[in-house]
Amino acid sequence: MRVSHCLAVLVTLVTPLSAASAQASQQTPSFRVARDSFAVKFDGAPEGYQIHEYTRTANGYRYVSQIVIGALFRSRYDVQLDRLLQPVSVESETTMGGQSGASAMRYERQRARGSARSADAGNRRAAPIDTQLPSGAFDGHALYPVLLSKPWMVGRTERLTVFDTDERSLTVQTARAVRMELIDAGGRKQRALRIELSTTQLPVTLWISERAPFRLLRINSANGSTMLVRSSDT
Repeated sequence: MRVSHCLAVLVTLVTPLSAASAQASQQTPSFRVARDSFAVKFDGAPEGYQIHEYTRTANGYRYVSQIVIGALFRSRYDVQLDRLLQPVSVESETTMGGQSGASAMRYERQRARGSARSADAGNRRAAPIDTQLPSGAFDGHALYPVLLSKPWMVGRTERLTVFDTDERSLTVQTARAVRMELIDAGGRKQRALRIELSTTQLPVTLWISERAPFRLLRINSANGSTMLVRSSDT
C-alpha cells in the first residue's frame, strides 16, 4: 500500500489511545459512523470514486474502503477494530495496471500474523508475515477510523508509527492540525480543520469536520484530490 500508487492509497497513522480516551471510545467514537462517497479528481477532471463506510459491530467497529480510479486502479479493504479502536483483522484486495495484490492479517497484542502480496509483485506468491510490532504501530489500512478518533484541535501534532504490510516496513510519520479553513464539501461551503501529513513519499493534506464526531471531507496530494460528494449516517 504505497502513497505513490494513487491518490487514495495512503499510509496509516496511528498511536495508542490514552486510558481516558480509550475508555470513552467504548461508548461513543469520535469519528462519525456513516457511509461517505468521494469524487476522485486529477487536475480538476473526475477520474473515479472512493467510499468509506464505518459501522458498529458486536465487538467494536468495522471500516470498509473501496477505491476505483478508471481501469487503472481498484482496491477494497475491510478492517475490524475492537472497542478501543485497535485493529483486530485486515483483509485487502488491489488491482493496479492488470496486476493484483492482497493481504490477510490478524493482530493480537502487537503481534502481526498473516500474508501480503503487493500489486506490483508479478506472479510471486504472498509472503508470510509473523512479527512483533513495537508499541503504537498499526496496519496501514486502518488510517481513517483511527486518525479521526484523535482529539483534534488547531496546533495538535501526532507522531505516528506505520506498519506497511506490502513492504513489511515501519516508518514514523507526523500529522499536524495547522488551521481552520473554509472549503467546498458535499456541495456546500463549510469550516474544516486542515491536517498536514508528512509521509515517506508524498505530502498529503486532509480536511476534517470542525468538531467531533469527526468526518473526513477532503484529501489533497501531489497526485490529485478527493472531495466528499455524498454522505449518509448509519
